[in-house]
Amino acid sequence: LISAFPLWLRFMQCIKGYYSTGEPFPYLANALKYALSHTVVIAGATHPTFSNDALHTDWTVGRAIWLASTITTTIFTFSW
Repeated sequence: LISAFPLWLRFMQCIKGYYSTGEPFPYLANALKYALSHTVVIAGATHPTFSNDALHTDWTVGRAIWLASTITTTIFTFSW
């Protein structure tokens, strides 16, 4: 979860920029980008690849959340 720390710092900078200026764009859009990236990092930390049973191929809820957050974050970041 150390990899989430830089995302957290950037997220907080975006929130601070919003509160300082009162303008939602682009600060809240950037904050959303970093919040979505957090879901990828957190869900990825619990991904089955990192467990002892790495060859387990069943689709769990955690794996579905990881995949959905990865796709959503990639599309949002690419379009931004």
